[in-house]
Amino acid sequence: SEDRPVDGEYFVLERLLTGDTIVMATDGVWDNLWEDDLITVVTEPTLSKRSSSHNGWDDPSRQGSPEGVARRISEAAHLLARDPGYRSPFA
Repeated sequence: SEDRPVDGEYFVLERLLTGDTIVMATDGVWDNLWEDDLITVVTEPTLSKRSSSHNGWDDPSRQGSPEGVARRISEAAHLLARDPGYRSPFA
């Protein structure tokens, strides 16, 4: 790739508050989840497209953990990427 670090996006987060969530992800997430959908996945774990019954990810005590949020984001992006009828941001 001819991309260089100076070609990347640069953000200054000036208005962060205690308890805010920052999502840093690759194009595998951003190409498959609209921002509003990502916010829903992060803030409302019960609305996930499917339950993660393995490894305790559906345990309410872990749903707000960084690991639980990352798992829900990953699963949502994966599910939507495989849906031929979904109009993704990448489409």
